[in-house]
Amino acid sequence: MDSSVLPVYNQHVLLYIRTLRHIGKNTGTQQLMSWKVEKLQRLKSKKISLHESILAFVVGPDKKTCRILFERTGGELQVSEGCPNLSPPPLRRSKSSISFASNSICPDLKAIDSVSLLDDNDSCLDDDIVGTITFTDDFPTLPDLALLAEIVHNVHPKYLLFSDNCYHFAGTMIMVLARLYLGHTSMDSAAGKWYGINMRRSENTNELCTLLKKAIETFVSCFLYRVIIY
Repeated sequence: MDSSVLPVYNQHVLLYIRTLRHIGKNTGTQQLMSWKVEKLQRLKSKKISLHESILAFVVGPDKKTCRILFERTGGELQVSEGCPNLSPPPLRRSKSSISFASNSICPDLKAIDSVSLLDDNDSCLDDDIVGTITFTDDFPTLPDLALLAEIVHNVHPKYLLFSDNCYHFAGTMIMVLARLYLGHTSMDSAAGKWYGINMRRSENTNELCTLLKKAIETFVSCFLYRVIIY
């Protein structure tokens, strides 16, 4: 398994996609696009935050499966006019989404969208599974997921308590991938809900689908036929 293609733990999606573009520039994208996503799970933490994330089961060229987590947390406070610099610490899985509402009157935070390669001891593997997509025939690739995470981040770069939070990030990725790729989708009634409150999901799914298709086409065409001249 080529570990250079896989993310490190808690790596920002913008840094990770930059790494994939660097690999594509030097070696082409044919091998990169051979990393196939067979299944996605929507996870919900058992902790008080009820944090949601996306777990991808990715099969590499050597047919071995690895687990890669995509998630959104809140980070540095965006300081604006009339808003004091409260300098809150970055939000982690134990303090995601609504749990920060009581700590700040200015919930305008930078979104920290990250990707992690998990091992068997990672605590999030104990999360509840509240949704699953099992792909059939038409499989998204690992770069597809990374490009989608980059697009969602760029379109919604701020972490907002009741909209652009971990539920929005996970729900948006699920909706876009379910629309673009053939597969069986199953969602629990608890998916996308925080203590029974339905969190807003992206209303621009069609736009995001179009952006993803263009991004994949650009990613593949830019590097697929690269020839290294010695």
